[in-house]
Amino acid sequence: MEILKKIRKDIADRIVNRIEDSFSLEENQKWMEHKKKLELRMRLTIMQKELRRQLCIFISSALGFVAALFWRDALFQVLKEYLPSSQETLPKITIAIVVSVLAVVGILFVNEILMKRYIDKL
Repeated sequence: MEILKKIRKDIADRIVNRIEDSFSLEENQKWMEHKKKLELRMRLTIMQKELRRQLCIFISSALGFVAALFWRDALFQVLKEYLPSSQETLPKITIAIVVSVLAVVGILFVNEILMKRYIDKL
């Protein structure tokens, strides 16, 4: 896959160089301005893709953190149960499981949405 990309880039560079050589000075200046604009657009596109990727990581981390907090409460309750008896243990464990499942579903959803857009634009 990388070899094909390099070959395509090499061919595109050769074509661009031949086109640039055939221009007059004025046309060449216009072409260079246009080329700079295209390069800027390409850099912005790369930055947008990286922003989406980082956003996906951030949201996934936040959802995992929320699930971890619920598990922390549930585990503390279980440890408390061994000392004094309490009726709050089962609901906390149930809530921790539900939040974990929702966090995983949320992470998968966010990855699907953001990464699908990222892959589609490649």
